[in-house]
Amino acid sequence: MTALGHLSRGDDVAVLPLRQDLSSQEAAAFLMVSRPFLVRLLDEGRIPHRKVGRKRRVLLEDLRAYQRQTQVGLRAAAPSGSRGHRRRAAAGA
Repeated sequence: MTALGHLSRGDDVAVLPLRQDLSSQEAAAFLMVSRPFLVRLLDEGRIPHRKVGRKRRVLLEDLRAYQRQTQVGLRAAAPSGSRGHRRRAAAGA
């Protein structure tokens, strides 16, 4: 249903199997981060990966798990009342 909603709005939709192996560049694009930032996450062990020769490969399901984990962490860390928003508004931003 979600995909159909996106399609009806004219959005591009891709269907990939969760066991899909992605390159570090593809994984970075999926997370909307730079490749060097993604490589740092991989090297720190925050996202599981494997190496094929010198290339890093990341499972799509591991990227989705990382997304869920960081979204939960961001929601838990967000102050109730959005004080950060008020500070920016007061500063004229």
